[in-house]
Amino acid sequence: MTNCSASPGFERTDRDPPPDPRKRRKCQSVNCQPKKIHTEKEARDLQMNLIDGNNAVTVRWGIPGLKAAMEMIGLYGGATRPPLLPTGEADREELLKILTRTGFFPQPKV
Repeated sequence: MTNCSASPGFERTDRDPPPDPRKRRKCQSVNCQPKKIHTEKEARDLQMNLIDGNNAVTVRWGIPGLKAAMEMIGLYGGATRPPLLPTGEADREELLKILTRTGFFPQPKV
């Protein structure tokens, strides 16, 4: 059984503890099986493109940015709690532009 989150070619052995079914997750890494999903260059380009959107949400705007992004896709983000402040309208517009440009959101139809 190959483990997606481990290095390529990692195989579980009898000495490894059995996987905890409560911790099973779908592998969402773009480089999990690059030869099957993408070429290495396509996987690298996709990963580099996703970094900008990820940084916009987690580094630049943090929790308020994550809540705003969730609301943009129709999920409940909830109110921010002190000492954090909600993102302003200008920040929301900038966040939407970044997430659309980087592929997190579909391009608007013109």
